[in-house]
Amino acid sequence: MQLKYRIYRRRNGVFYWQENDSQKQGTLRTSDKREAERLLSNPTTYVWKKVTGTGALAEISLQKVTKTKRMPSGMQIVQISVDNYILQVIDRRSGGVQLTINTEQSENLKPQLEKIFDAVTATIARAGIDFLGKVLESN
Repeated sequence: MQLKYRIYRRRNGVFYWQENDSQKQGTLRTSDKREAERLLSNPTTYVWKKVTGTGALAEISLQKVTKTKRMPSGMQIVQISVDNYILQVIDRRSGGVQLTINTEQSENLKPQLEKIFDAVTATIARAGIDFLGKVLESN
């Protein structure tokens, strides 16, 4: 089985990820190898691909993006983490993005996308636990 992502370090010392299928790349914003590996082992993007009845390949991705913001609190500035979600629907045959929802711009959709993201994460974790249970039972 081929891994979905690989990690590499650029000359500037920062680690980047590359998706093996599409060759897409992005920064992990860290020069610490263990932190880079941790970031990739805790997925924040889920992708579903489906061939439609017309033979077109559709892709839906849901991504959780955590940003640090500085906010005033009394007489000092504090940093807080803010989660946003990006949902994309892509027609791979035409290469066009059919729909993008970013909760940073559409704050009212954040609760719904957060609920979907949490449900997917829980389902995947449950499937992993069930698989481990089956492996342990067979020994």
